[in-house]
Amino acid sequence: MLNAINLRKEFTNVVAVDNVSLEAKRGEILGLLGPNGAGKTTTIRMILNIIKPDSGEILFDGKPFDESIRNQLGYLPEERGLYRKNKLLNTILYFASLKGIDIAEGKRRAYKWLERFDLLNQYQNKIEELSKGNHKKFNLLFQYCMNQSL
Repeated sequence: MLNAINLRKEFTNVVAVDNVSLEAKRGEILGLLGPNGAGKTTTIRMILNIIKPDSGEILFDGKPFDESIRNQLGYLPEERGLYRKNKLLNTILYFASLKGIDIAEGKRRAYKWLERFDLLNQYQNKIEELSKGNHKKFNLLFQYCMNQSL
């Protein structure tokens, strides 16, 4: 479980985050919505331990952040970070190979997840060919698979 308690971050003379608290239970998906400048990115960067809060506390299962937690978190930014010219299946297989998963097992798992996310019929499409909604679904699938080692 993620708990962020009374986070505050100030840059020079700008308060980017002021007294933000949130909670996400294991298996939940948390989204941050708000206008530009509301502190969403700064909050995410503090949760991911990229920057430190000036005050407040961030806990994972009741403990402060450590490197073992990094592989349990996924972050899906607005900007799409995958190789747009690659096909869906090839993207999953490439990253699975980086995690030591052989091609046959990678395909078996990839097909399962593509089907679960209703993207199996597009497994040979290039990422750039997906609608924005399906691109978001694929990004979510991809993040989940990579954090779960497929």
